[in-house]
Amino acid sequence: MNLSFNYLYPSKDELIKIRKQIYHSEGSGFYIFKNFLPKNYVKHINKFWFDEAINDINIKKFKTKKEIFFGCPNYIYSSNTSNPNKNTIFYNFLWNNPSDQLTHDLSIQILILRNIIMSKSISNNFFEKSSQFQSTYRIVRTLNSENIVPFHKDWNSHPYIDPSALQATLFLSKNGKDYKGKGFSIENNKGKMQFFDTDLRNSIEEGDLMFWKYNNLHGISDKITSINSVGFTRMIFPVEILSKRGFIENIKKPLKLLYKKIIN
Repeated sequence: MNLSFNYLYPSKDELIKIRKQIYHSEGSGFYIFKNFLPKNYVKHINKFWFDEAINDINIKKFKTKKEIFFGCPNYIYSSNTSNPNKNTIFYNFLWNNPSDQLTHDLSIQILILRNIIMSKSISNNFFEKSSQFQSTYRIVRTLNSENIVPFHKDWNSHPYIDPSALQATLFLSKNGKDYKGKGFSIENNKGKMQFFDTDLRNSIEEGDLMFWKYNNLHGISDKITSINSVGFTRMIFPVEILSKRGFIENIKKPLKLLYKKIIN
C-alpha cells in the first residue's frame, strides 16, 4: 500500500489480522506492508542521506552509546577505509530539527503505527523527559559485511522485558538488484528461521515496511556484497536507552577548555 496518513489507523479487522500474524503461536512473527513507500520517495531518501547528508558538518560523528542522551545531536557512523565492513549509519532523534522533512515525517508515521499495533499509547516513547526510553530512527547502508548483526533477541531479559515489543524495518534496496546475500532473517513463532530474500513468498522490495517481534531470534549473519552504490540500505526504528550521565560527560571537555581560557 502507498504511504498514506489514512493508514495510521488500521481498521479493527486489519489490526486483528496483523496482530495474529505477528503474535499468535502459529504466526510468522512479522507482518509486511507491501509498497508502503512509493519508489520515488525511496529514491529521494537514498539520494539525500548518501549524497548530501553524508557531508553535513552539523551531523556529529558517533563514538559510543554514552553520547545518546535526551537532547543530544544527530550522529553519523561510517567505518573507516581500512575496515572490510563498509557501513554507514545515521542516528536521528525526534527532538532535533530534521535534516530531511520527508524522512522525519515518515519516521513519526511508522513509529505511531508501531505503537498502535502494539496496543500502546500513540505517543509511547515520544519526547518523554522522565522516561529512560526514546523512539529514534536510523538510516543504514551496508556495502560489504559479514555477520554484521549476530543472531540475538531483544527486550526479553530483566529489566527490559516487553513481549509485545516490535521493531520496524523499511527496506530501501532490493536483493539481487543492489546487493547479494540473505540479508535480514528472523525466527517465526515456532522457532523456524525465515530468510526473506530467498523465499519467494516473503520476497522484499524497495519500499516494503516490516514490523517484527523483537523477542524472536533475528540477525544479519550472511555475507553482504554490494552490486552497486546503494547496497543493502534500510531504515530501522530502535527504542534507545538514554544515558543518564551522557549530557554531563558530553559538556565536561568544553567546560574545561572554557575554564582554562578564563583563568589564563
